[in-house]
Amino acid sequence: MTTLTVALIAALPWLLLIGAALAALWWGSRRPPGVTVERLVPATGFEGTRAALTVRVTLRSRRPLRVLLDDPTPRGVVPAVTPELSVRLLGHAQHDLNTTLTLNRRGAHDWPGGTLRWADPLGLFWHSAPLPAPPTTLDVFPGTHGLMLPDLLRPCSRKAP
Repeated sequence: MTTLTVALIAALPWLLLIGAALAALWWGSRRPPGVTVERLVPATGFEGTRAALTVRVTLRSRRPLRVLLDDPTPRGVVPAVTPELSVRLLGHAQHDLNTTLTLNRRGAHDWPGGTLRWADPLGLFWHSAPLPAPPTTLDVFPGTHGLMLPDLLRPCSRKAP
């Protein structure tokens, strides 16, 4: 036997052990963690104003995972900070993502769910699924006029000469 053959035979158990560990990581990270998303935002607002937004995320997993969660807002609503979450998870965790929204466009804005990504603790095998978030609708009404009422009535209140 040559030295190359002996080296390959000696490395074979280690390669099988590494392959089995990678297969176990892939198999263990296939199922998504338990996720509950709740958006706390006023149902209505006026164009050009700001509104507070809190996204409450509850995560549950019996195995260690890396979790990435993003919840993009509708196009007519601009957040100060995009609601995103990146955590290492084992067990139960609750996170509150707080930001403000600038209501730029009037209308009824439907807010679909975002994306949930998770992986094994080493980050080797990433999986993705739609975020199970309840559909939210935000109604934005036209802003108020810039003139004050007394300025509008002033020409009408002049006495005729």
